[in-house]
Amino acid sequence: MKYTSVNKLFDFIFHDSELDFESFENKELVISARHLNVSKNAPQNPEDEDMEIEKALITFRNFCLKSIKRVAEYEKREDGGVVASKHEIIEGEKAIEMFLSELKENGLTVYSLDVFEDNLYYLDAFGEDPFFTSFFTFDEVSVQWDNFLKPAWYELHKVFKETVILETKQGEKRAELSLNYNGEVSCSEVLRKQNYPAVSITLEFESQLYRGKGNDYLWIDAFAHLQKNLPEGVRLKGCLVCRHGNLCPFGNEPGRVYCTKDCEINSKEDMINLFSEEEEKILNRLRKYTHICEAFCHQSEDFYTYNDYLFQLNKQATVQ
Repeated sequence: MKYTSVNKLFDFIFHDSELDFESFENKELVISARHLNVSKNAPQNPEDEDMEIEKALITFRNFCLKSIKRVAEYEKREDGGVVASKHEIIEGEKAIEMFLSELKENGLTVYSLDVFEDNLYYLDAFGEDPFFTSFFTFDEVSVQWDNFLKPAWYELHKVFKETVILETKQGEKRAELSLNYNGEVSCSEVLRKQNYPAVSITLEFESQLYRGKGNDYLWIDAFAHLQKNLPEGVRLKGCLVCRHGNLCPFGNEPGRVYCTKDCEINSKEDMINLFSEEEEKILNRLRKYTHICEAFCHQSEDFYTYNDYLFQLNKQATVQ
């Protein structure tokens, strides 16, 4: 396989991974794993974020299952939930039979995998049995895989909170904005077909909540949708909606634009030339969408801005 990691289990995030049986011979246990994530710090991961592996093969050499702790009885709580009231410890052949049976017949969904003490590891998981902990040792473990599927699910869910400036009939006002980004939408054909929003924005202003949503990976359509839903006479201010807030002609990061208040920009070609001329110091122009300065001026059809905000705003105006 293309990637191999040896004795580096903690380079992997097992929570919510699904394990299936492959083989068990001469104390060598081989299992396959889906939804297994590998840390961005692992040498086998070329990306700068934790990544989900398409399918991994995990091999434990000289695997020895010491015991299983399972819930034997539950009690109902007053709120309708349940709590474990009695545990049982399973050892020997009965333990290995239960463990292998769960792997073969049901597969295991992992809560956690960690070290209990010294070289004794534990696996919290469920299969047909709703919850049990397996304690085991091994001499060596390898994790092998060929492909990455996508960034880890928690990398795809991000929350940003900002204070933004609004232009109102009574002057400038501050408001709190919360942006939720769900990158799984772009990875899921089902969610895309359902037009599920990748970006949801909530803005609190004068004790009222206003919302915007969109699917553009740069979030611009969501900000335009938010503007559409704001009260008459209230306008967003900031670098995203400023005529000096231009995008990069070679690729962009959501939430960021480049300030060109000291330049005359009349075309995409002007932005290409600017990036070429200022290659080493272009990052000095990088701004957050919500940043604002004394040179702020709303975008309009009278000025060219290499930025989709005005296009998305006009598009929102045609949507009923």
